[in-house]
Amino acid sequence: MKKLYKIVGKWTNKCEKSTFPVVVNDTDVANHFGSYFIEKIRNIRSDLDATAGNTINPCVIDYTLDVYDWLTAFMSVSEEEVLKIIKQSKSTACCLDPIPTSLLKECMPELLPTITAIINYSLQAGVFPSNWRESVIIPLLKKVNLPCTYNNYRPVSNLTFVSKILEKVAFSQIMDHVNKHAPLPDYQSAYRPNYSTETVML
Repeated sequence: MKKLYKIVGKWTNKCEKSTFPVVVNDTDVANHFGSYFIEKIRNIRSDLDATAGNTINPCVIDYTLDVYDWLTAFMSVSEEEVLKIIKQSKSTACCLDPIPTSLLKECMPELLPTITAIINYSLQAGVFPSNWRESVIIPLLKKVNLPCTYNNYRPVSNLTFVSKILEKVAFSQIMDHVNKHAPLPDYQSAYRPNYSTETVML
């Protein structure tokens, strides 16, 4: 679907521009974007807290009932499972990666045991490594030809490759649990494998 959008954009001459609001230097650009995005997140959280406090009939779940099968812990994964996820992942890179993703994949026989051990320790401890939470924020214009003002940009977080692998391992176990004990609605297409904007229209 992304390829289709790119082709249509090319035909209609809608090319994304990598332009930013006019400031003195690159450091000022980064600081202004950082301040704007942080303030935006604070406002969203404040609005959510206010909405939650004004809820008239909140949905109350009786956690004492036995009808719920809760996901209380993640399961350890094997090296084969981690290797499968790594092979299926795109070789995207982040400037925070210690080595290029292509080189990491070539060195899998040597690195796989260590990566798997870190992932399993994280799953069992319930802690996401702090340095894996760091990301590079890239501001992208929401729509082509919009004015270059801060409110017209959205932040895209570029994480390290290995942190994405840990996310995919956790996501896979969560989705397996959901599909087994609380299946998602048939018409929900967002955040599901093999679903897209095309399946919504079917």
